[in-house]
Amino acid sequence: MRKPRDQWGDARLVRWVNEQLGGVFYHRTDLANATSIEQHGLLSGDEAAARGVIPRLPGGSALTRYLDDRSGLTDYVFLSFFKSVLMPRDDKNDWKRRSRILRIDPGILYLRGVAVRLGNTLNSPIYSSMAAVYKMDWEIWEEQDLRSNAIGGKARWNAFLSYEVLVPKCVPLEYIVGIEPE
Repeated sequence: MRKPRDQWGDARLVRWVNEQLGGVFYHRTDLANATSIEQHGLLSGDEAAARGVIPRLPGGSALTRYLDDRSGLTDYVFLSFFKSVLMPRDDKNDWKRRSRILRIDPGILYLRGVAVRLGNTLNSPIYSSMAAVYKMDWEIWEEQDLRSNAIGGKARWNAFLSYEVLVPKCVPLEYIVGIEPE
């Protein structure tokens, strides 16, 4: 017998985000990109290039863009579970920035092709949004005393904090539910 839809992995993860994280994912952008986002949604680097959209101030740094290219992830928009670990800024352009944090509806997990990367290193595993909930390190989330454990706990906690949602091509405008200054 099939599980009811609300018991599928993606639905369980949406429920967890709603109950434990205030109901949103996060993405840092710049106010200079607002017009483009209002017209097209939040585009991946590859999708922006395919549509001829040039972001005024692209996110991340040269290093993060290089690593995304090397990992084959340039056609994804990255969302964070936690506001505190958003993509790093590009130091070269920081003086120009007017950073904003977009709040993204966790229902984005239901879209086709959405994945979750369990960490943000080159070797971090990537799972479908359906399977990720079964692979995430829930023990480190639920047992706070483990986080300070010098033998592995801190590393597990840092990995958990760096989990990312990978949305292929575009976060449609209807999933952007708020914007706030940084």
